[in-house]
Amino acid sequence: MPTKRRAGWIGILAARLLLPGCAAAIADNGPSTQPTAFFLVGDRYTNYSLVKAAPEESGYTVVLPPSNDLDSFSVSSDGLRLVCFHSFLGERGVGPPSHEEFDVIAPDGRSIKTLPWSGPYITWLNGPPVFLPDGKHIGFAAVIHDPLEGRNGGGGGPQGVASIASLFTVDIESGKYTIVATASIDHPELLDASYGERLDLKDGQIESISHPNWSADGKTILLTVKYGNGARLWQMDFDGRNPHEIASDERREGAFSPDGRQIAYLHGEELWVSAADGGNARMLTQMKPLIASPRWLADGKTIEFYREDRPIIFGSIWLIDLDGSLRRVNSSENAHIDEQNEIG
Repeated sequence: MPTKRRAGWIGILAARLLLPGCAAAIADNGPSTQPTAFFLVGDRYTNYSLVKAAPEESGYTVVLPPSNDLDSFSVSSDGLRLVCFHSFLGERGVGPPSHEEFDVIAPDGRSIKTLPWSGPYITWLNGPPVFLPDGKHIGFAAVIHDPLEGRNGGGGGPQGVASIASLFTVDIESGKYTIVATASIDHPELLDASYGERLDLKDGQIESISHPNWSADGKTILLTVKYGNGARLWQMDFDGRNPHEIASDERREGAFSPDGRQIAYLHGEELWVSAADGGNARMLTQMKPLIASPRWLADGKTIEFYREDRPIIFGSIWLIDLDGSLRRVNSSENAHIDEQNEIG
């Protein structure tokens, strides 16, 4: 699930349609009920709303009203909470954000907990924030813009600034942030132990880390590491130790199955499944348009993913069973609005 900052310009393409910020998810409401679709959609002013709907409904309910600070979101595995990342821009909407925060909310938009971010400003999230399996923490990958003042001679200016790709968790109750692992995009020599475990390559330099996913027992983290000419899936321990690549071919946006035995991931434009060690890989979809954000449902037999229905303009949420059975949950194309019923 890409974040709004990577697709925020989409909303200016049409005046009377809500367009996706390429962010969508469903609440897995269990086998006895239908899942609820959530979309991050933008209006002609590039403000973004979080909306929801039941399967194939043509009308949407607004969860969070339009704003220019809503960046990305995800839904907890039980469907009872969402986490949203907000980046509040400066006075004129340019330059570094004035402040940033993660908000835990109920499906109706009611605030549950606000978690202010007080570190160096987040340039962007690499994938949405996610709830950890214990339900008590949130994890996310981000590029932070650290001025490095006072570090080994750094003191502002181009030579005193580092763009740092890091993996974080935050305790929902206390609001304490912890760095799990870091890969510096530039100035790697300036990193110290405060940045957690280091991710390094024998040859070359890591360009980004993204889309973290925790196993159900919380002991293993799966993440996408980009370097050289592509992206690879890596695994590491919960504390960032023992990082290693699980396959040599290009794979990204991996997600553990509930029992931890399988991984759903993206290869090219299609959805694949493999064993947890990367072996026995097989392709599940043959849909061609861009697919993103695979996530297992609690039954361990079904995978949710996002697909572009028309390039750039609309997107939809789909479910696929391991036997290849495919069905659409809902599409952002259903979020039509008119002059009298414009959201705002």
